[in-house]
Amino acid sequence: HFLEAYAPMSLLAAQGALTLIGHVQRYSIWRKRLAYSLICLGVMIPLYSGWRIHPYQSGYFNIFAGSISRAWKD
Repeated sequence: HFLEAYAPMSLLAAQGALTLIGHVQRYSIWRKRLAYSLICLGVMIPLYSGWRIHPYQSGYFNIFAGSISRAWKD
């Protein structure tokens, strides 16, 4: 049932990112740069993982739990 929940979770994540960006607008220029770079870093890792395992998104593995190659070995 993961694929049924994937689209709403993506929409909620996008709404959260937009809200976070809205809060960043009030910061000073240096804090904005730091916040935007952290947001970009936080978005790039899941996007890269999704691109790398494209046909198998439903089998997503957490990077803290181990890699895909380690899962195949176990």
